[in-house]
Amino acid sequence: MSDTVINSADTALRRGDLAEAEKLYGQAVAIDPVAAYYGLGSVAISKGQGPEAVSWLEKAANIEPDAPDVLFNLAHAYIKVGQKDEAIKRLDHATNFCLGDFGLLGPICNLLMRLDRADAVYQALSKSTITGPKRDSLLVHTLGRLGYWRAAINLLNRMTDQDPSNPEIWREKSRAAAYLRDYDTAIDSFQKYMDMVDAGDKDRLALADLYMLARRGDAAKATINAVLDNGYRVPDVYLIAAKCARLDGDFSDALSLLAKAVEERPAFGSARAIIVELCPKEQLTVELLACRKALTDPSLKPYDRAAIYYAIGGGEERLKNIEAAFAAFEKANEVQGDEFKLAGKAYDPEKEEAYIARVETTLPPALEGKAAPMHQTPIFIVGMPRSGTTLVERMLSSHQQVEAGGENEALEFVVTDYIHAVRAGKSREPDQLGEMGWSELASDYWQRTNFSASYVTDKMPHNFRNIGFILRMFPDAPIIHMRRDPRDVCLSIYSKHFPDGHTYAVDMKSLAHFYALSEKTMQHFSATYPGRIHQVRYPDLVRAPEKTSQNIYNFCNLEWSADCLDFHKQQGPAFTFSELQVRQPLNTKGIGKWRNYEAVLAPLVDALEKAGIDLSTWDEFYA
Repeated sequence: MSDTVINSADTALRRGDLAEAEKLYGQAVAIDPVAAYYGLGSVAISKGQGPEAVSWLEKAANIEPDAPDVLFNLAHAYIKVGQKDEAIKRLDHATNFCLGDFGLLGPICNLLMRLDRADAVYQALSKSTITGPKRDSLLVHTLGRLGYWRAAINLLNRMTDQDPSNPEIWREKSRAAAYLRDYDTAIDSFQKYMDMVDAGDKDRLALADLYMLARRGDAAKATINAVLDNGYRVPDVYLIAAKCARLDGDFSDALSLLAKAVEERPAFGSARAIIVELCPKEQLTVELLACRKALTDPSLKPYDRAAIYYAIGGGEERLKNIEAAFAAFEKANEVQGDEFKLAGKAYDPEKEEAYIARVETTLPPALEGKAAPMHQTPIFIVGMPRSGTTLVERMLSSHQQVEAGGENEALEFVVTDYIHAVRAGKSREPDQLGEMGWSELASDYWQRTNFSASYVTDKMPHNFRNIGFILRMFPDAPIIHMRRDPRDVCLSIYSKHFPDGHTYAVDMKSLAHFYALSEKTMQHFSATYPGRIHQVRYPDLVRAPEKTSQNIYNFCNLEWSADCLDFHKQQGPAFTFSELQVRQPLNTKGIGKWRNYEAVLAPLVDALEKAGIDLSTWDEFYA
């Protein structure tokens, strides 16, 4: 009898008939209380009723305190009510009772990863008796999250060495490598997987997505066009095809493809955002209405919700509706900030300060010796995001000897791996590393930087945190520090949908703190390494481009040509928020944009001033 009622309730829950499921689970309480309480908790979660879900699932856990499925759902309920620590406690306990069952352990570990408890996942996987590619892939993710990049890569290689004819292993290796942002390995592994199976259009879509992540636009375009030619039609196909068209500057084709994407998935945040960015101004009102309607979709996921709010903000800004624009940006950052907090990734100012302090105090200030000669020279362009790094890269890559490396993550990989090796006692401290050690780190960088030109730009803005490492690994490398009015920088960041590596971006106080930290850090390195860092102020670059660009070229030991000022005519794509800007000639539109928002930026201005930023030094540009 109880099985029949519970099965009927489960069926009703799966088809979304919550009222029927709730009634049937209620009937089963007297005969199978654990299953009934579990079901009632699941119904409450589906209804968004966090406190009720906690109450029902706690009752089930009191009867069966070691049931992993009950504890897993109870953790979800605690997350709903904002009690992350309680959720982690239940998940930690649950791992002890499913060490041989990946069907249970996998979802529990994935939720722990979302809650930033990679250490607990590592411990559980180390104790488990489970083997196979899915377990190894999760372990790779865990090692990557913990910063053990080298161990993660070694495990990736072992996965395929042990069973090279298993396509599932190659697919899992591809997923894990993509998580580590080793896109060449991810693409190569996925292609091997496709060679072993009857690859379909869904696989080719995944490959096109990998090409986009790897910033290989031509390959992505060819792959997604083949998918379209085969008649495979899903919203993600249209989105990637539209991104390819946008990179080619064919905005009309991009908009046509995006219209098909949102026709099939009206609440497709990523597609909506690009439509609002590219559509003609006279079409904006209609598109913004569609965005606001999409926000009413009850199934809307946080990422799409944030993307749509960012899109509304951008659209209202184009229409000069500043108050409406800022209100939308606030909602977008609130949604994204809540997700960061839920995942345990909220901005931690003390952690950032501790990292910088460690780098400043442990790296010897003198350049003792040089790294081994390299056949290429990196040019590092650092600063805050939205400070003009893309613009300078475009100017430099106009030179025939310079190749644009974009926002290269290689240095962060090398530095993170080295720091963890030091902490684990597997490498020497920086002041004891010696010339050979620094040369090996430089070689690691080039292994992950696959370009052939004599000079390669690296415009990862956050590399300002690693200037000391740069000048140890590449003593002759030019370093260009971009500076821009902090009000313009912070507003521009606040209005964009940055990924989780920029957790400071969703809060005005955090933005001010991170900006001030970047300035303090660069002041330290400029004083420690005089003459090694070239400062460029964004307003100088756009108002006196010839003189400023000549100084940049001279600093990089490159022969200047006026052609660098025609960077907007370059055919190469830009995979950043500045993509549309660098397709236009130099202009002063970005100077003082913050003044449009002056009435609502008082919290930011106050936070910047409290952080020690002298804003008056930038006011001369508005005189």
